[in-house]
Amino acid sequence: MAKKRRNNLKNNKSVELKDKEELQTSINVEENKEIDYIENIPEIKKIDIEEIKNKEIDQVKDLYREYLGKMGWSGQAIEIAIKEAFFLWDKSGKDMFWDTVLSREFDRVVRRELKYLLDIRATKGVDSRFGDYLFQIQHFRQYVISEFDVEKLELKKDYKENRVYEKKYSVDLPTPSNEQVLIYLSKQKNIKEYYYREKAMEKLFQQLCVENETVEDILIKVSSLNNVFDIGVNEVFRMVKHIESLDVDSRLKVGDITLVMDISRMKPGKITKNCFSLASKFCGYHKLDEYPMYNEYTEEILKYYRDKDGFSQFEDDDIRDYIKYKGIIMDFRKFYNLEKYDFFRLGQYMAQLGREFFEVKI
Repeated sequence: MAKKRRNNLKNNKSVELKDKEELQTSINVEENKEIDYIENIPEIKKIDIEEIKNKEIDQVKDLYREYLGKMGWSGQAIEIAIKEAFFLWDKSGKDMFWDTVLSREFDRVVRRELKYLLDIRATKGVDSRFGDYLFQIQHFRQYVISEFDVEKLELKKDYKENRVYEKKYSVDLPTPSNEQVLIYLSKQKNIKEYYYREKAMEKLFQQLCVENETVEDILIKVSSLNNVFDIGVNEVFRMVKHIESLDVDSRLKVGDITLVMDISRMKPGKITKNCFSLASKFCGYHKLDEYPMYNEYTEEILKYYRDKDGFSQFEDDDIRDYIKYKGIIMDFRKFYNLEKYDFFRLGQYMAQLGREFFEVKI
């Protein structure tokens, strides 16, 4: 009997060692592919800013629409962004729009102009959307800075120096880069709990239960997310029935970005952090490169690098608005030249980095 137990222990250790070796081999293969890709990234030459400044509004909108499409935005979200980003041009004209977008005192000027328009000229009800217009024109400005040659205008200096976030941190995180992403993706894969729960969710959403035609389909997914990630949504069946009412399959198919907020609104009133987290994961595991997933570690990472490097301008509460949240993630990816990573892997990197440096409760 004792000899049998010793043999079983020996066999178990052999299996465990084999699992570790296979996992490390897969990590090494992927890292080598990533490194080869990084070494062959071509240098991108930016277009002179005068080229876009000389275009008419419909031409500029088409360029921005194409850019947002390449960045993974859905049709409906793109049209909302276009309407709000060009609100200033529509109301005050081309010259005022570009003077504001390219101002060295952008943050002060854009707020002044938007407040003037919304208080004096805009139609009833529009003034409540000040934050939406502000975010979208900020996002358009970052598109201009990233895609066009604006060095002679010294906009980047202004963008960082004029931000109002002065929070001090007791930690010093490494600057995001392709190499850093590889390091933290490897760390995440080496932690079996994180590695296998991600694989389990991918298998559930991508293979075993792809659609959401029945209550059972939705229930197994919501329950799994809530339990595996310890999200803390208490009324699980109420959430399931709420999702059932939203025609999610047709909306997921077209990448409808508004679906996340609709799922989050299980109850009237303020959206809870738990519902927002579950909604982003529910959509995210269905379409890994359409819907970046939210967790508190990612939130802390975004706020930290906003304060440190000024990669994007946003208020803390903007992170709980999914259209804005996706825009912030895209700003992060663009600013640090991480476009080669989809939202899923980028989210894994930020979450693992956050676990290492921040103490938060998920």
